[in-house]
Amino acid sequence: MASLLHLAAWEIWKEMNARVFKAKAALVEVVVHIIKDETAIWVLAGARHLGNAMPQEWPLYLLSPRRFCIELHPSC
Repeated sequence: MASLLHLAAWEIWKEMNARVFKAKAALVEVVVHIIKDETAIWVLAGARHLGNAMPQEWPLYLLSPRRFCIELHPSC
């Protein structure tokens, strides 16, 4: 649970920096979506305890490691 709190705080911190230093603002829904995506990626990377803290409606099954690799890093 502490990892999820740190992850959320980090993403909120990055959003605050974007607003202050780059004059860019994302909607709250976008920041929440980013937090969910990052949490799913952490679970795929081995943070199994985060998977237990995630609600079932978060679509982890859509993020298989191979699909993630192909979509975000075409050189895989």
